Formats: sequence, C-alpha cells, structure tokens
Amino acid sequence: MFFNAFWILPAKAAYPGKPFRIVVPQAARSTIDTAVRILASELAIQLGQSIVINNKAGGGFTIGLDLVAKAPPDGYTLGLGPVGAMVISPNMTAKLPYDILRDFQPTSLVTQGHLLLAVSPNLAVNKIVKLMAYAKKIRVN
Repeated sequence: MFFNAFWILPAKAAYPGKPFRIVVPQAARSTIDTAVRILASELAIQLGQSIVINNKAGGGFTIGLDLVAKAPPDGYTLGLGPVGAMVISPNMTAKLPYDILRDFQPTSLVTQGHLLLAVSPNLAVNKIVKLMAYAKKIRVN
C-alpha cells in the first residue's frame, strides 16, 4: 500500500505578503507532521516568509481539512490532504463539513510512502488472502 499526501489550498488563492499557516490534520510528531516540518523549513526560505504549523487532529482528518476549507481563499493557509482523506472519506462519510471538489485546490504531490499491515503473531495468518478469509469467517452481521 502507498501513502500519498497533497498540498491543498482553499479555492481561488492569491498572494499579497504575510506569514503562511500550514494546517496538519494529524497530531504533532505524526508522519504527515514530520514531513510538513521538513518541507516548511525549506519553503520558508524559498518564499521569504515565516510559516506556522497548526496541528488540528481528529475526525478522520476532517477537523483540520475543515479549517483549511473555511480559511480565507488568499493562499496563506495551506493544508496537507492525505489521499485517504481526500478520496476515501467523501465516500465513507455521509456528510462532510466541506466539499472536496469545491473547497480545495490541489497544488502538488508532497510525499509518497509505504504502509504496513501487521497482525499478531498469534493469529494464524501470514498472507493478506488468509487475513481476508479469516475476517469474512468471523464477520459479525
């Protein structure tokens, strides 16, 4: 499995000159937060502006993404939208407080990585096919 994340901006962004804010929809020291902090230090140099990292975890990324969606569309509030939050959440959540297509403007792929699926060594599965079969067998209706 791959982990991808994209920079997102409120729609119709424009740039005068003031410090930037990057909203991270996860807790400090998370994978996304670490990547943002590394990138933000270089981005601040390139832009000649200070950058404030704002961690807003919770709600399966929706709290942080909602903050980005409701920010003034001036380009000073950036967000990192993990692919799961941008693609999967709208299909799994009945009503999000924002519209992915209307309220965000993706700008660039920022990170790409791998995820690991692990199970207890006490569970008698060692392949995803066996895990899926086991899950179907114990599924509660």
